[in-house]
Amino acid sequence: MEYFVYIIQSLVDNSYYKGFTQDPESRIAQHNSGLSSYTSNKMP
Repeated sequence: MEYFVYIIQSLVDNSYYKGFTQDPESRIAQHNSGLSSYTSNKMP
């Protein structure tokens, strides 16, 4: 199994969020569409 570690930065408050996933394209799509509970209020 392969995992990816990622860090994204909110343009709203410049905060950072880190995570890991096996499917980075799907995971970033979740963040960008507001489906991630922690980052949904910090979009984009």
